[in-house]
Amino acid sequence: MGKHFNMLNSSNPVTPTLPSCPVNTMNLHFPNPVGLAAGYDRDGKMINNLNTAGFGFIEIGTVNVNSEVESDDELEVIIRNLDQSKNQSTNQALLGISLGSLRDTIDDHTISDYLHAMDKFWFHADYIVINLSRPGSSMRSEENRNDELRTLLERIKQKHNELCEKLNTPVPIIIKVAIEHKNRAELPETITIAHELGFDGLLAAFENWPSTTEVITTVKQISLLTNNLPLVVVGGIKTADDALKILNAGAKLVQCYTLLAEHGSTEMKKMINNLVLLKR
Repeated sequence: MGKHFNMLNSSNPVTPTLPSCPVNTMNLHFPNPVGLAAGYDRDGKMINNLNTAGFGFIEIGTVNVNSEVESDDELEVIIRNLDQSKNQSTNQALLGISLGSLRDTIDDHTISDYLHAMDKFWFHADYIVINLSRPGSSMRSEENRNDELRTLLERIKQKHNELCEKLNTPVPIIIKVAIEHKNRAELPETITIAHELGFDGLLAAFENWPSTTEVITTVKQISLLTNNLPLVVVGGIKTADDALKILNAGAKLVQCYTLLAEHGSTEMKKMINNLVLLKR
């Protein structure tokens, strides 16, 4: 996936100016509303090169932390990558870090994984994502698990409040939840819980939806349900017009993945520039 950027970076080591269409949300200033979804750059190796695609924000990971391991070499590699990218460029997109757990049940160990991850990456992120959308995870399926989910999110939000106060560095924290087409008639309870507990935003991942029109309709529903909770949407965005419609439906930010993976950085930046022109 990184071949587009390795070639581009070798011929143009200076990071170009990011397309400008500023968005102020979650107490952050985003250069433009289009970001890269987690999964493309899992370990933060390509951050500087990815800036050439024009993203207003880049999300790395998901980083799955095991709190029972005393030393984790993979985590240390990611942290070194993040430190290097920060030192190499002064013109960067904002950085989100998606955090997860590989456990398939919600228990004390699962909670510890997320809390430990927040400690490790607090000073490296502009915002943190608590990823509850991993396929096969109990956190993704909410049948008879709302109490467990609420406990998990309460502990995470309590830890977030403690870190903000203790370190005097507020880092916004958002929840990522899968929005499945087959369950579209009943939105996940996680959305309501995140709103009630005062999380800074919600990342709604629309997976395998048959049409952007249906995504837009559901974005409107979520936006109404969560009132002013900032909403980030990923999935089903192939063109600038798709992105604009989703933003107009109530999203503050959007994320892409497939467009970059299939067509490369040139097409990605063209889409972002087209969106900037449409929003003027």
